[in-house]
Amino acid sequence: MLNGALKAPSGHIRSGRPFQNRSLSFDQHANAGLAMDDAPEIPVIQKIENDHFIDVLQPALRAQSHLDIFLWMQGEVQSFLPHEIFVAVGCDKHREQFQVDLISAMPQMRTSQMSGSGIVPLVKSLLLHWDDIGRYPFCMTRPTGFSLEPDADNLAFIDTGFGSMRSALATGIQDQREHYQSLYIAFSQSAAPPPSAAKYMRMLTPYIDFALRQVAPIPSCYASELKPEKPDKPDCTAFGLTQREAEIMQWVAAGKTNEIIGVILNISPFTVKNHLKRIFQKLEVTNRAQAVSKL
Repeated sequence: MLNGALKAPSGHIRSGRPFQNRSLSFDQHANAGLAMDDAPEIPVIQKIENDHFIDVLQPALRAQSHLDIFLWMQGEVQSFLPHEIFVAVGCDKHREQFQVDLISAMPQMRTSQMSGSGIVPLVKSLLLHWDDIGRYPFCMTRPTGFSLEPDADNLAFIDTGFGSMRSALATGIQDQREHYQSLYIAFSQSAAPPPSAAKYMRMLTPYIDFALRQVAPIPSCYASELKPEKPDKPDCTAFGLTQREAEIMQWVAAGKTNEIIGVILNISPFTVKNHLKRIFQKLEVTNRAQAVSKL
């Protein structure tokens, strides 16, 4: 489930603890007009950790291939952001076209192995949650694992891989110039990420974003393959259904749940339920199966 109480003022991680980065202390005090000698001394262990983190960021600036990014993410990045599967998602402002990159050392867990349509509902639900909490990083825990929407094209080991994940950290980037959004998700088999992982996730994200933009996308992850294919639209004109009601019946006929329909149409499951009540009244039926058969 998605953890509650995730929103926090700028400069805080989701746990509510102050987001501290003492490596900036000298600059902050200098800007305040204090002499350098008056600035508090940085603890030695923390300074070593900060210096190490700066070194870890450098390969992202030199990445020229997917292999470079893979080796970087599976190397020293793991000491700051431990994970088994990393998913990078790009989408247009309408959230209709998606492009997904999957980075993992797990056998056969590769971008080229994903059909894509199975992960779209999960991605859309995470984007909506990111909006709801003010576009801050957030944590998710799933004791029984993460599940993708059933998809005949998804290979079994892809579903099994996500099903073995127990927690995830997610954050995104909103491009105000190109109106493009990116979401980054680090999935882990651990029950919960380390306390410091949220802080490092936030600092690593711009570098991951930069590295991925330097390499061409893997062809099989293009948006056209990741957009759910719409089923045939039923004939609703004879019953006076609105355009939205017709869209909902389109997905009901395809066997989608209220939750999935809500994700696809960017509305809440409660709104879907209310639409269905009105649809049932217009069709003079009492359940979904009767509604579908009548159309």
